[in-house]
Amino acid sequence: MRLFSGLADYEGKARSDIDADGILDWGVFKENRFRPNGDQIPNEVSIIRDKGDVFLGTTSPEYCIIQNKATLDFCDLFVGQGDAGYKHVISLNRGEQIHIILKAPSFADLGGGDIIDSYFDIVTSHDGSQKFRAIPIVFRRYNGSIMPAPSGKGISIKHTKNATSNLMLARLVIGKVKAYFAEVPDNFEKFAKMKLDANATMEYFKVLYGGDNQRAENIRDRMMAICKGGKSASTFINCQGTLLGVYFAAV
Repeated sequence: MRLFSGLADYEGKARSDIDADGILDWGVFKENRFRPNGDQIPNEVSIIRDKGDVFLGTTSPEYCIIQNKATLDFCDLFVGQGDAGYKHVISLNRGEQIHIILKAPSFADLGGGDIIDSYFDIVTSHDGSQKFRAIPIVFRRYNGSIMPAPSGKGISIKHTKNATSNLMLARLVIGKVKAYFAEVPDNFEKFAKMKLDANATMEYFKVLYGGDNQRAENIRDRMMAICKGGKSASTFINCQGTLLGVYFAAV
């Protein structure tokens, strides 16, 4: 995967710049649905974008809307204190899904220009398809790859009755997220220094891809082949034979 390209870059910019561009300057509301004969459809509502009166999807009446403003307010908890900065703001399709990419100021330097940056993908949806989530991801500049973070699941909030209140209560876990931002560079630099021989590497893959069946064995064999050079050399620059190299092979 590649980091989002062809999008407005908000690095070093403020919430006011996002507001001025108007990407998320709209809200949504719920509306009852009706059959052609005029009868109301039970247990189902439409989600409508107020700017242009655009239909975004259907969901249950209990679905709690998290407005774009509330999502940006959540992001400002990090940006306002210098713990992260805005990178990209994405409204997919007509606004069914929203992604706000935050970049942490810290990074891991593996040497030789091999830099790993840490990000959070703040995701919400207006079509009922996803929870509100803050997903940790890492970006490797050397080969432009996006990878799941090696630890931490981030934040996940369902669109239920108290979703907006819960979003503000997420302040309680802000400390955990800040700690994650700080730990990423240290973890990757440690992984790059931790040597693994072939036996230790296979044991790692046995934990990651457990099972005694042929399929699991084939997966482990493929991972070992990757570690021995079956993948692009750029994957393993500065980390051949290390725990970090094994991690790159697995993702």
